[in-house]
Amino acid sequence: HCGDCALNIERSVEHVQGVLSAEVSYVLSTATIYYDPHRVEEDRIKKAITKPGYSVKETLAERTRTFWRTRRSLIFLSLSGITLGLSWILEWIGLGASSLPTAFAIASLILGGYPIVKSAIQTLLIPDLNVDTLVSIAAISATAVGAYQEAATVIFIMLLGEFLEGFTVGKTRKAIASLIQLSPKMAWVRRGEEEIQVPIEDVKPTEVVIVKPGERIPVDGKIISGCASINQSTLTGESIPVEKETGEKVYCGTFNESGSCEIEATQVAEDTKLAQIKRLILEAQAEKSPTQRIMDRFSRYFIPAIILIALATFLITGEIIRAITILIVACPCALVLGTPTAVVAAIGNAARQGILIKGGVYLEQMGRLKTLLMDKTGTLTHGRPKVVEINALNGMDGKEVLYWAAIAEKRSEHPLARA
Repeated sequence: HCGDCALNIERSVEHVQGVLSAEVSYVLSTATIYYDPHRVEEDRIKKAITKPGYSVKETLAERTRTFWRTRRSLIFLSLSGITLGLSWILEWIGLGASSLPTAFAIASLILGGYPIVKSAIQTLLIPDLNVDTLVSIAAISATAVGAYQEAATVIFIMLLGEFLEGFTVGKTRKAIASLIQLSPKMAWVRRGEEEIQVPIEDVKPTEVVIVKPGERIPVDGKIISGCASINQSTLTGESIPVEKETGEKVYCGTFNESGSCEIEATQVAEDTKLAQIKRLILEAQAEKSPTQRIMDRFSRYFIPAIILIALATFLITGEIIRAITILIVACPCALVLGTPTAVVAAIGNAARQGILIKGGVYLEQMGRLKTLLMDKTGTLTHGRPKVVEINALNGMDGKEVLYWAAIAEKRSEHPLARA
């Protein structure tokens, strides 16, 4: 549900004897777990994840449930906000003495508080404490002293923050997914005298793959027949197509802008250069930066310390409102979620622009760079030539030269012809 849930899963798994380390990526919904197979079985690790209420494996059915879970969260947030707004409006127009504002506030508490209290209980089963634990204690305490509207407001703000954070991460997931799905699903293969279309997983090394204009190349290999103009921007960053002839190498995920060719496959499926880039992106999202690791360690001790401080405040002063204020003000959402969200959004935005950053570690190191060297054409520029001036020779008119050049290149797909 949020970055804090990822920390809960990590702590739950790390409590299992035989687990060496665990890292959970909230953005990709994946977990990387190192364990000793002689000391612990895989099923036991799965139980450590499912015990607090999380799912282990995402199937098609699970993705469907996730879709409806997201919609359900939005419905709960909307209904909680509407009932809370009605409660405050009724208070402001002078109906505070009636039971209506209180009734709407309690309705908002129930609608918004359910997912937060549920998360807090799931975390206690690990056993551990998280941000939802602080908010739940504060809301329940405020409700106990009759501060229904204040308790509902805290719950609504917490839900709204989690929803906005999830929305940001969702956009990043889509950007990464669009980048790592460049590989075609099907390929045309010559088998005997026939040309048949097969799933990319069925293509074997040394087989002959046929690529037509407007198609993405499905394998790494070398051209054995024909020629083509290949856009390799997915690998090199340069958008100007490269003319490829017999004997030259081509790569999976690159785009054939013109020409037909036959390719002898050398690397297929997970062995291609594009597959290596996919793994690089996934590793980048899962790898935590030094700042993220510091924040994770800090939050482990911060939440229990705040609960103890709030309890001590209540015992010394006898004022529960002060204790509740400490719990609310100290919610470390910005600390726990701010750093990973910023790193993930930056890497995702860069991926959307075709820039691959290996991880948060390197993103932070870039802030200390003094000089950056890179190729210009197609990297810093778009690589889209255009006609800016015509120098006609032998007394010919410039417009006439342009006219005959346009006729000659009318059906050409070369970048200079397009200009």
